Amino acid sequence: MAWPRSEITRWVFCSLTGITDMAVEPSEPLEIALIGFGAVGVILSLILESKGLARVSAVARSNYAAIREKGIRIESQLNGTHEAYKPSAVYATPEEAAKSGKKFDYVLVTTKALPDVKNTAEITRPFWEGKSAEELPVFVLIQNGIGVEKDLAAAAPQAPIISSTIYIATNMLNGEVRHSLVQRLVLGPLCTSPSTAAAAQRLVDVLVAGGADAKVTDDITLARWSKNIWNATVATLSTSLRLSPTTYLVGAHAQHTIPLLRALSLEYWNVARALGVNLSKEDATNNVDFMVSTSEKRARGEIKEHLPSMLLDRLEGRALELEVILGEVVREAKRLGVETPRLDTIYAELSVIHARILEGKDDGKSV
Repeated sequence: MAWPRSEITRWVFCSLTGITDMAVEPSEPLEIALIGFGAVGVILSLILESKGLARVSAVARSNYAAIREKGIRIESQLNGTHEAYKPSAVYATPEEAAKSGKKFDYVLVTTKALPDVKNTAEITRPFWEGKSAEELPVFVLIQNGIGVEKDLAAAAPQAPIISSTIYIATNMLNGEVRHSLVQRLVLGPLCTSPSTAAAAQRLVDVLVAGGADAKVTDDITLARWSKNIWNATVATLSTSLRLSPTTYLVGAHAQHTIPLLRALSLEYWNVARALGVNLSKEDATNNVDFMVSTSEKRARGEIKEHLPSMLLDRLEGRALELEVILGEVVREAKRLGVETPRLDTIYAELSVIHARILEGKDDGKSV
């Protein structure tokens, strides 16, 4: 039986980069460096530290002073209310954390994946540059999109990398983190080896002990493409329209927007299928059905509104995760000869918006 194209690509990459089994020294608690202390990073830190099984050293760049002095308020339906949460240590930069003298078991990256602004290899450089394979921590990329591992894997070919998907409804508003009922993670080694798989399971065990729904998969490519379908369709359409999904999927507009969302999802599925990713057609249609059902519940006030993070970024004039969420899909479609006219259109529109944001000409409100 022929291997899927995505698995052949992964096998060739792992062979060329020379990833081998890396020993993970057992120790308790785990020493974890966490780069990116936004809403997702804060909730993960809270979960990891909740049972005393890990010590988190957070790199909180923009909110470093506030976190160090006062901590951060968390209001979570799953993890309770914390008036002034602080992780075990707080640093202003990755360099400062890497020079702290701690031997980190893991480096978790929860920053937005922005390869066209500053890629993951550059962000994590202090933790891998000049280190032997035995000295390297395990890098865990908890970021949206497709192909987010490429930069780090190319720059640090001996680094053990765990990729992941995260389903979490959390936002940071006015310096406070609000989190509802979703905190599900799927982790999988980029290159399969017994030790990297064991490292993934070990981290999952700590997450589960802290109350998260987490597991290890042997097909992280499928997990990523399954997760990304929502971002590549619903989130990008919301960002293009500058509207919440509830606004355009419920009411008079629904007769136009629901068929559009179905068409976008099927284009995405066609790309995944051509790439050899085992994404079912039902996954594409379920994406739409779930979003419509959820939007109807939000319109009735049964559950709280949740805005896509890309939409929030546009409204605040921040860089968009466009390249990893949609750009990578569109480029794969072109390479494989798959027609994606609707995805192409949204990508083209958001590319202009993203460029204007980077130039300081789009604050999310002006024309």
